[in-house]
Amino acid sequence: MAAIGVNLLTCNRSPLLLRMTQLGLRSLLASDLQEHEFRIVVVDNASDDGTVRWLEEDMYLPTVRLDENLGIARARNVGYRWLAEQFPQAEWWLELHNDMIFPKTWLRPLLEIGNSDPRVGLISPGLVTGRPIMFGATQTRTLRVPWHMADGSVFSEVELACAVARRDVEPRPGLQHPVLKRVAMMQEIGLYDENMGLSNWEDTEEVCRVWKAHWKYLVCLRSFVFHQYSGSRLEIRGPDGQNEDWTRGATRFHNVHAACGGAFLAEYNSQLGAMYA
Repeated sequence: MAAIGVNLLTCNRSPLLLRMTQLGLRSLLASDLQEHEFRIVVVDNASDDGTVRWLEEDMYLPTVRLDENLGIARARNVGYRWLAEQFPQAEWWLELHNDMIFPKTWLRPLLEIGNSDPRVGLISPGLVTGRPIMFGATQTRTLRVPWHMADGSVFSEVELACAVARRDVEPRPGLQHPVLKRVAMMQEIGLYDENMGLSNWEDTEEVCRVWKAHWKYLVCLRSFVFHQYSGSRLEIRGPDGQNEDWTRGATRFHNVHAACGGAFLAEYNSQLGAMYA
C-alpha cells in the first residue's frame, strides 16, 4: 500500500465544467486509489459556479480558495506545499485535472512500475482524448448519466475505448496528466517554476529538470484514463493573454534548456519509443 497525496486543480466557469468535476472526482474515488492511504487537496483558481461549495459541503474535501486565477504552476505549487505540510508521509504525489474519468484499475500498473525501479520519478497513463472520442457518444453519455448509474454503463464504454486506443498518438512521455510524481524526486528537483505564464510549458520545463537530475520518466500503456481535455485547459489558462502567456512559458523553458546544454530535447525526441512501458 502506497501513501499518495492528490493535487487537484479546479477553475470552473459553468455548470458543465462543474458536472465534469463531479464525475471525474467521483470516478477517482471509486477507482483503485482506494486501495492506498491517500489525502486529496483541491486548489481552486477562482471558480465562480458553485465548485467550492460542492467540494467543501458535499465532498468534505480540504479546498484552498484562490481569489484570482494564478495559473497552473503557481496554483499547483500551493497544493504541493499543502501536501508536504499536511501529509508528509506521502511517497507519491498524484497530479490531475478535473475533467478526467478514471477506470477502476488505472493506478495499479503505474505503481507496479514505480515500485520496480526506484529511479522512476514520473509515470503517466495513456490517455483517451481528442477526436473523435472527446466529441463522441462516450463523452455525451458520461455527462448525462447520473453518477449512481454510470459505473456499469459509461465506464465499461470508456474502458473499451481505452483498449481500442492503445496507440502512440502525440506521445509526450512524462508530461501527460494524470501523472504520479515520486516525492523524493520532487524534493530534489523542486516544484514548478513560478516564472511561467498562466499555462503551457511548465510541465516540459519540469521534465527537463527531471532528466538533468537523472531520474526516469515514462508513460505506462497498461493503464488508460479518459480525459475530456477542453474542460480544464482553456479554463485554467483564462481568456486573456493567451499568446503572451504561451510565449512567456516557451521562452522560460528554452532558457532553462539552453542552461543544461541543450541536449534534453534531442534525447527526448530520439527515445520516445523507449519511454513507454
